[in-house]
Amino acid sequence: RTHAYIELGGSPRASLSLAEMSRASAYILGRDYVLPEDVYRVFVPVLNHRIVMNRQSRIDHVTKDRVLSEILKGVEKPAERKNR
Repeated sequence: RTHAYIELGGSPRASLSLAEMSRASAYILGRDYVLPEDVYRVFVPVLNHRIVMNRQSRIDHVTKDRVLSEILKGVEKPAERKNR
């Protein structure tokens, strides 16, 4: 919600949609649990129409896909659990 090119970020409903689509992605791939990859896979398509870009983004010809991809790259993936 705090990116230089975003006027209005995703709402709590956007977070719920992201969770639902992540579960759907896992289900389609034959799993009954969600992996971080499921969230990453659906992040851009789910949030794309839920954010509002600011005037500067239009001046700089920056797309929503680019901004969302940058945001996603900045999120650290959870560490894998090691067998003990």
